[in-house]
Amino acid sequence: MKKIIILLTVLVITTVAFASTINESMAKIVRIWGYSCTECVQVDFKGNKHRGKEYRAICDYERNAFRVTAAPDGRVYVEPW
Repeated sequence: MKKIIILLTVLVITTVAFASTINESMAKIVRIWGYSCTECVQVDFKGNKHRGKEYRAICDYERNAFRVTAAPDGRVYVEPW
């Protein structure tokens, strides 16, 4: 029982750390494209679209939302949602 609790604790900590890394990376990508995003509070995967993998990045406590598309050729496109 103790091993299961330790395993679950490690899993939760790893998940939270990974999510914060994605949010920080998405905020940097949005800022590189010239938009205002001090903090990305939520990133949602919207699926594979015709241009590539599409994400919805919500910045500044739901004040701004952006469509971030990662194309298969390595390019990234950002536009307001």
